[in-house]
Amino acid sequence: MIKNFHNKMMLLLLLFALVFAISCGNSEEIVPNIEENKQEIQANIPEVEEPEVEEPVAEEPVAEEPVAEEPIEPRAEKNDSSTAKTTGNLIQIDFNSDSDNYIRANYRVTEQLARLSYPIDAVGYTQEISGSIFIDEKGKPTSDSKIHIDLSSLKSDESRRDDYLRGNSLETNKFPDAYFLVKDLKNLDLTDLTSLAQSEIKFQMVGDLTIHGVTKSKIWDVVAQTELGSIKGNASMSFPFSDFGMKIPSLFFIISVEDNIQLELDFNISVSADA
Repeated sequence: MIKNFHNKMMLLLLLFALVFAISCGNSEEIVPNIEENKQEIQANIPEVEEPEVEEPVAEEPVAEEPVAEEPIEPRAEKNDSSTAKTTGNLIQIDFNSDSDNYIRANYRVTEQLARLSYPIDAVGYTQEISGSIFIDEKGKPTSDSKIHIDLSSLKSDESRRDDYLRGNSLETNKFPDAYFLVKDLKNLDLTDLTSLAQSEIKFQMVGDLTIHGVTKSKIWDVVAQTELGSIKGNASMSFPFSDFGMKIPSLFFIISVEDNIQLELDFNISVSADA
């Protein structure tokens, strides 16, 4: 029995030796085979070309168009033309009844009366006058320089003449007022108005005269004296009745009337500096 065990052990050792020898001999062949296979695999792997990376092209900055800002219009200041004073005026000449200034408007017409052998001047007048002249530092009247005359209050030494003028020539029931909008003061030196010394001045007051619903450009010729901040004198103009679409007066006691009206302004007024 011991002999059998010994034989089996010897047989087992021979088997291990044989396996070991076979494994060692094959290892030398296996290693090169693996290396050859590796090289063959690598050779068969296609080379992958790396994609060319394009350098980013710098974009040119697009200039933004400037947005045009809407201009802010200055807010117009309220201008109340009914007030007596206007900011920026240098001189004010006031005709209103509460100004203590004297001013009278006259009309003058040459007529031939039946009872007389010579022509006379028929004169009518009114003191119902208002308004002001505002003069700026350049010697120019401002846009609110205006004279207003109440024609319905005109009267003369003959009531029948007055009634005819109001009812027919002037038609004061339709056109009760006359207006003169002062636009220019030609040949007027402001120092003449503000000087304390006495002096005689002549200038022209240019503007638009409205009578009988008709407006015409007219000129007043002014002759006056100035002294101590006051001006005293007369302004006059003349025109035919037809200029303003008026009828020439025709009454039984009047033989003829010249087709010419002379308007006058008599005045004695203070000149004030407007603050």
